[in-house]
Amino acid sequence: MMSGEQALAVKDKKPCPASVGDLLSHFYRHPSELAEFTKCCSAELPALATRLLDHDRHMTEAVESFHGCPVNVEVIRSLCDDHWYAREILLRRTQDNQVVQYGVVWIDRQAMASDVMHEIEAEDRPLGRILIDFDVLREVSLKDLYAVRLGPALACFFGGRSGDKTWGRTATIICHGEPAICLLEILAHQPFAGAAQV
Repeated sequence: MMSGEQALAVKDKKPCPASVGDLLSHFYRHPSELAEFTKCCSAELPALATRLLDHDRHMTEAVESFHGCPVNVEVIRSLCDDHWYAREILLRRTQDNQVVQYGVVWIDRQAMASDVMHEIEAEDRPLGRILIDFDVLREVSLKDLYAVRLGPALACFFGGRSGDKTWGRTATIICHGEPAICLLEILAHQPFAGAAQV
């Protein structure tokens, strides 16, 4: 892993990171430290993963609806410069503090109103909830779906074992017509231990 104190090496305005490697590039030396990713199609996902990932909604809404309770955000580490704010997070159920999702988000700071960005950088509420509450004009665009095998870091976050299987996605949030937020979102692996029965 790279230090959470590392500054973002983005001197000029660049497109929002889109690939898994780019999204993880400032947090891990190689994506395999977190997990192994295999791009897949919707038909390859178990029904539960399809319900939670294959849509154009905020994951905050999807996981809260599925688990029947709000979620809290735990920011593992965050980085920023003049253009970008990036953070690595876990979402936890409020009812029992169980981890339900891992995520990485990159946000174009210049695309956000100052009050919205201030709330995001306070790091005490999920991003999706903030965008909804501030009524930010936005469109969530699903990019790719992935079969995910837990690596050492993700196994630690999820309380699982390296090689356990789960599912994830990348997505872009378009704000006021411009790509402003790029996301990697991975479901906690426990519901998929019996994926063949899902």
